[in-house]
Amino acid sequence: MNPGKLNNLITIEYNAGTTKNAGGEIIEDWKIFTTLWAEFIYKPGVEATQSEQTVGIINVDIKTRINKGVKQAMRVKDADENYYDIIGVQPLDRMYMMLRCFMRDNANVS
Repeated sequence: MNPGKLNNLITIEYNAGTTKNAGGEIIEDWKIFTTLWAEFIYKPGVEATQSEQTVGIINVDIKTRINKGVKQAMRVKDADENYYDIIGVQPLDRMYMMLRCFMRDNANVS
């Protein structure tokens, strides 16, 4: 792989639990796990129905150097503060891994 393709700085976060805000709403508490350089590979999107509305789901593979602590259920934040839920982690070889993700609806990010 050409390391020049790892040209996006990402932050991987883990869910450290939940808290309640002043209004009693449950808020997820996300903490930084690590920061890595990555390559985004966008996949064809699909449509799904959510609350009787059709929404697009953007599937993304994120290629980066291996970090054995990265797990499914963590999330990725890019430089534009878009969030991607990690649904799978696949080692590619001794140096690289692929994070299988889908883009979150950032209106619902806490």
